[in-house]
Amino acid sequence: MPMIAAGGLEIYYEERGTGAPLVCIAGLGAAHDAWAPVRGPLAEKFRVIVFDNRGVGRTRAPSAPFDIDCLADDTCALLDALAVPAACLAGHSMGCAIALAAARRHPARVARLILCNPCVRLRARSEFVFRTNAHLWRAGLSAGRIFPVIMPWLFSEAWLADQSRAQALMDAVAALPAAQTAADFERQLAAMVAFDAREWLDQIRTPALLMAGAEDLLTPPEDARALAERLPRAQLAVLPAAHMSLAEAPDRCVKLMTEFLSS
Repeated sequence: MPMIAAGGLEIYYEERGTGAPLVCIAGLGAAHDAWAPVRGPLAEKFRVIVFDNRGVGRTRAPSAPFDIDCLADDTCALLDALAVPAACLAGHSMGCAIALAAARRHPARVARLILCNPCVRLRARSEFVFRTNAHLWRAGLSAGRIFPVIMPWLFSEAWLADQSRAQALMDAVAALPAAQTAADFERQLAAMVAFDAREWLDQIRTPALLMAGAEDLLTPPEDARALAERLPRAQLAVLPAAHMSLAEAPDRCVKLMTEFLSS
């Protein structure tokens, strides 16, 4: 799939399916394939567009710092480049922050919001976990060696209890090239740490579906509840999962997303 010039970047993207456009935004440190567990079924009904954010995967970025607003503008620049007037934006984790910022800055471009494992602002505990990840990376550990350290923060008790499944994922991560450099991860993390939607959430009138993981330690379900209380056109579902709800409960995510987009 192609690279496309958008917003001063060369953005890597893939699209599949026809119908209403659904743009899926990955989270911190993740590339477009974070949406792989749900992309196929969603593409049966929608035009699903996934892409690599600035500084991850095949979308390279200048070395200057950036913020969530910049990433939101990148997303809308991709819409411009693809001649998409408006789309539903679906975000996971940091992708939710990007989608919310896009809805605030470019409301006419965002038809609906799907926020999977969202937060209003990053919690101190979560920031500590991600900074530890960055320190290990700077110390020379590979992504394959760091991933097992962070897995208990990403997956539920039931998912981790299947040791063969957990080992298979660790092996797969170890076999892949790193999605980004340590410096790019730190720039993304700095953008997420600075994000705080509390002052402007009430400005957003876009219909929103929020999906939280009941066992999510990084963005707990109370974060999604706080968002749902502030967004005037929001509905909330709590899934039997932790932070990686797309991977743990893909069928449930697809069902909720399809029903929301078809209503």
